[in-house]
Amino acid sequence: MPVMRIKTLLEYRFPTPDEVYFLDGVLLEPLAPDQMLQLASFPYRDDHFLRLAYSVSYPSLRCYADEGYLDIIKQLQQDASDETSLVPEAPIRCLFIITNLKSPLYQVREIKWLKGTDFLGSYGMYTIHSKLGFSGELMQRVTTQIVQYSLESCNTFERLLIGLIQPDNSWQLVLVNINISPSLMKKGNNLVSMKIRVYDPTIFVQMVTGELNPNDIPCQELKSIANVAGSLLHFK
Repeated sequence: MPVMRIKTLLEYRFPTPDEVYFLDGVLLEPLAPDQMLQLASFPYRDDHFLRLAYSVSYPSLRCYADEGYLDIIKQLQQDASDETSLVPEAPIRCLFIITNLKSPLYQVREIKWLKGTDFLGSYGMYTIHSKLGFSGELMQRVTTQIVQYSLESCNTFERLLIGLIQPDNSWQLVLVNINISPSLMKKGNNLVSMKIRVYDPTIFVQMVTGELNPNDIPCQELKSIANVAGSLLHFK
C-alpha cells in the first residue's frame, strides 16, 4: 500500500460569512437500497450526494455543538421567516462551506447538517471539485490535506466521506478512516495516520447495503501520515 507522508502543516483558515451558504430544498430521509443505487449511478449532483450520504450515515448520527458556525448562521438570517430554521422542529438544512483548500486545479467544500440549533453528523463530509481532472498522487495529497483541515477545525469525526467530482460530473466516493493514537495526543503538532479507500459510487452502495462483501470488492487503497498543528485533546 503506497504511503504518503506530509510534514507541512496546513494553514487552516476559518471561513468568512461569504464562504458559507445553505442548500435548501433537499429532503433528507433514509432511502431503500435500490433508491441509493439509482442515485449512485447518476452523474454528480449536490442533492444526490447529500441524500446518499444521509442514508449511509443516519444510523449513527449524533448531535454536536459548533459555536463558531452558529455565529455565522445567525448572520445569514435575513428575515423573521429564516429564524424559524433555528427551532428544534425545523427540517435538516444543508450548510456548505467553501474551504481555503483550493488551487487552479480543484476546490474543496465542507458540508454540515443543521437541525434547529444542533449540528448532526457521523462522518465529516466534503467534496473535491476537480477543474481539469486529477487522480493518483494529487488526489491522495488533497485528501490528506482535508484530514488536516477537519482536525484543525476541531471536528471530532474519525471518518470522512468525500465526493470526488471530475469536470464531466463523473465521480467517486472516498472513504477515510483516521487513526488518532491516544498515546501520541498532545496540545499541538500531532502525528496522525489515515487509510484512504476510493470507490465507484455504485460499488460503494452495494457494499454498505450488504449486497457485496467489503473484502471482495475492488477499490483503490492508500495510506497517508500527516502532522496536525492544533490540539487533538478534544478526542479524549
